[in-house]
Amino acid sequence: YKKFIEESGNVFSKKDVSINDILKYSAGGKDITEGETKTLSKFDQALGQISELQKSIKDIDTGPILGRLRSMNPYDTPAQTLKAQLNSLIANLARGVYGEVGVLTDQDVQNYAKTIPNLTSTDDVNKAILAMTLDTIAGGYKKQLRTLAASGKDVSRFVSLYEEIKGQSDYLK
Repeated sequence: YKKFIEESGNVFSKKDVSINDILKYSAGGKDITEGETKTLSKFDQALGQISELQKSIKDIDTGPILGRLRSMNPYDTPAQTLKAQLNSLIANLARGVYGEVGVLTDQDVQNYAKTIPNLTSTDDVNKAILAMTLDTIAGGYKKQLRTLAASGKDVSRFVSLYEEIKGQSDYLK
């Protein structure tokens, strides 16, 4: 690892090097910490939640009027389940993907809620928001791996996980 760095310069900070090469060449670096692993797992967890959210929301009629009515109806089980999924996802996105720490304020929750599909948006708007959030998750995961590699950490074991997250993100879009 050290010999590779000396011979190649710091390949990890070069923009034209593929993420797969960066991950591969990080082998032999320091182990990542438990906190770093936890941060990476939040991206994967958020992506899994978005996958479930996408399944739920495609079976529900949404829109400015109908969505507001459905969200207020406590007996509309699909709508209330979707609201619970959205609230759970907000916490993971805020902490894992956007790096928020501490207690989330009501304003924080409202701001992060704008980054995910919801009952009161049209189907097209929900799809556009979902694509944007998926790009943010995949890009953030990639950036985390690149940063860890550049700091001398061995992230070579994350190649398949990165490919899975990227593939799932591309598929869901």
